[in-house]
Amino acid sequence: MREFFNGWRRKVGVVTLVLACVLVGEWARSYRREDALRLGDGNETSFIVFRATQNGITCERYVAVRGVIFHYSPGWYHYTIQNGFRFGGDEGIVPEGSAPSFGGTLVERDIWKWECCGFEIQERGFEFGESIEQDKYRLIKWTLPWWSIVLPLTLLSAFLLIAKPRKAKQCQSPTPKS
Repeated sequence: MREFFNGWRRKVGVVTLVLACVLVGEWARSYRREDALRLGDGNETSFIVFRATQNGITCERYVAVRGVIFHYSPGWYHYTIQNGFRFGGDEGIVPEGSAPSFGGTLVERDIWKWECCGFEIQERGFEFGESIEQDKYRLIKWTLPWWSIVLPLTLLSAFLLIAKPRKAKQCQSPTPKS
């Protein structure tokens, strides 16, 4: 059994297979719980959030267009998903000068959006109030579907584990002619 793990290909194959299994577990978990990692220092005009959602791994960049500063708590958050809605685990993001409820309802509009096979790139404008006159905030979102990460990792690990390693050619020293 020890001979099976000789060489770098088999070791890398096992690591990629374990990584694929972990991602499949997170994929299944994301139907009940959503994980989010919010980066930054908590007081900025923009910040980034990485999410593990039902659709895939999402990177969201929030930008305050008119110089508003976001007050938020950076860190790792868990949300429970029930009937398609997200609950708990977050104190919210509060723009400077707004009430904790953002001073009204959320009004959003798509600026542009592209979707294909689960991949998604979009930019949205949003405002808190009754109407959206001029976008106060922007959200730029990239989504990478789970299958696009798990499938290549699984195929790579299968290739690395199943493929037989090539035998090294013996280098023959030339014999001198006499």
